[in-house]
Amino acid sequence: MSGIARVLVGDGTGRVFDELTPGLEPLSWVLNGIGRTKITLARSDPKATADHLAIGNRVYVEFANGLPPWGGVMDLPRRFSPDSITVSCYGIEHLLRYRLTRRTDAFYERPAGAIFAELISRVSDLGITLGQVWGGGRPHWPRYHYKSLWYVCEHSLRRIERCDFRFIPYLDSGHIRFRAEFYERAGANRTAEVMLAEGANVEASAHIEEQGEIVNRHYAAGDGTTWGPERLVVVAQDSDSLGYYGLRETAEVYPGVSQQATLELHARNAIITNAQPRRLFQVTALNAEPAPFALYDIGDTVRLELPSFGFTPYSGRVRILAREFDPNNGVCR
Repeated sequence: MSGIARVLVGDGTGRVFDELTPGLEPLSWVLNGIGRTKITLARSDPKATADHLAIGNRVYVEFANGLPPWGGVMDLPRRFSPDSITVSCYGIEHLLRYRLTRRTDAFYERPAGAIFAELISRVSDLGITLGQVWGGGRPHWPRYHYKSLWYVCEHSLRRIERCDFRFIPYLDSGHIRFRAEFYERAGANRTAEVMLAEGANVEASAHIEEQGEIVNRHYAAGDGTTWGPERLVVVAQDSDSLGYYGLRETAEVYPGVSQQATLELHARNAIITNAQPRRLFQVTALNAEPAPFALYDIGDTVRLELPSFGFTPYSGRVRILAREFDPNNGVCR
């Protein structure tokens, strides 16, 4: 397999107990999301055992091409065929889907990073440690009732603040661990030193898709039992979008939100996200100059040159939200 240095497997506590030589499907890293891959062992492989391919085992993949390590957990689906066994693997964030807040977790005047840190500190048994945690932003007053920690991270915190998070695998004293990091904005501006250029380190197979729903006026309603004047409602709009596309309105009730500042943040974020179409670039990158894989990571902003796509050639800045490495051909999508 191109670019793979080694694949380590650990038990449910993260303790590394062996090294595998499996077939690997493309491995993905997703900012604010869950990366995944699949491991396949031949039935004839002496390590194709229930212990090595157990649900809950940890996986750690090192690369020889500059990519950062990939780490996660084995889970279903697991497929048995006459010749092989294939098990699905997900980033450790996957297990946050199965860890809940308390019956009532109420936070008072806490920044999003403090909420993240408190909840993640409760799942240290998953091998998750706290790393860098951004403590800025506004104070918030959320309440959660048996919500999954993944819901809080992916849905709730990223709606009350424009923030990012990552769970970064690392090895520590023979154990696979994961460092939880929370940022105002992950990554760095690398446009001065990193360029992805069609014909150089980008294959001529790029796709550009304009997507999303265009919304230029959003009503954010707070908690309440009636629709009388006691229920707070705030509105945000984007005049440029309204003038270009015409009025496009949405509204949403935010349960548990009773502070005007928090509602204003929800309304503003809805407009910032949706006032203009989002352009999604999908390119196939090579581990080559002018920017081999080691020079950039998810969250980074880089320069992209695509002279052959869109109504006009594209030359500008893009942010890397995800990447997927295919060990069969050595390229990143």
